[in-house]
Amino acid sequence: MVDRKTVVSRALALTVLLGFVVTTCASAQPSEFTDCISSLGPLAACSEVTTGISLIPCPELRAYQGFLGRIAWGPLRYVGPITIEIGALQTSFTRRFPLVVEFVVIPDDTSRVFACDFPGMVLANTFGEPDCKNTVLGPYSLEPFVGVGERYLVRLHALSLRLANYHSPHVDCIRVTADPVLIEPSTWSIVKRLYR
Repeated sequence: MVDRKTVVSRALALTVLLGFVVTTCASAQPSEFTDCISSLGPLAACSEVTTGISLIPCPELRAYQGFLGRIAWGPLRYVGPITIEIGALQTSFTRRFPLVVEFVVIPDDTSRVFACDFPGMVLANTFGEPDCKNTVLGPYSLEPFVGVGERYLVRLHALSLRLANYHSPHVDCIRVTADPVLIEPSTWSIVKRLYR
């Protein structure tokens, strides 16, 4: 026969172990990333059509990739408002069409290979920056559409008018940073205090 003290200690150990497993699995999905074409960073989740590379001699050599259509990165786990920094090159041909920055909500059971096909929601537009500067957009809260802990993608949409050689800015680097939101547990006593 097992005594009560042993049962309680085993239950406590199991609870601690289960809590560790759950938090480890939840944190396995990244909430931030950086990808640079010039440093041969990780591949995007999807890309439709690339149109060429422009090598620009900044303080360091940067390779700006042109593309047409959509290119997406992720999936990322939403933990709070995000800031997006894009190395987008502005030229005389890029002042007509912006680079559209979107986010895409994806269900947990969906593969990232379909990232270019899902409908997205526009966060901002940018025409890029001259002289190798980065464009900083945000912070943006996605909470009306993406709950804390849910998955999403960041996607750029590039436009082009080939006959006139007008196109969206070419892209070198993209960085997404998150400002985690603290979630405070609520109890009935806290809720009752709010309405007294």
